[in-house]
Amino acid sequence: RILTGVGTLRGRKSYYYLNINDVIDFWRIEDIKPNKMLLLRAEMKIPGKAWLKFEIDNENDKRRLSVTAYYDTHSFLGKAYWYMFLPFHHFIFKHLIEEIEKRS
Repeated sequence: RILTGVGTLRGRKSYYYLNINDVIDFWRIEDIKPNKMLLLRAEMKIPGKAWLKFEIDNENDKRRLSVTAYYDTHSFLGKAYWYMFLPFHHFIFKHLIEEIEKRS
């Protein structure tokens, strides 16, 4: 818990319903628009603030899922953290989207 914060022990309140302020591991729901958008704020210990945004767009007869990571920091340590982990985000998000697709 010292390294990752509270998230690894919290789990989530419901596996079927999401509401603003609900917690999913080390993420807190900041905004939600059913079948359109989900905005999560990180509550892990990092040198800055981070959000993860999921958006669903309808394109003809298909749906498109976009995942965007936002990171806000003004410190040198925060910028170093972001750039150090930047190469891993491609693999993390690719795997995340593949898992979502598999489970949907």
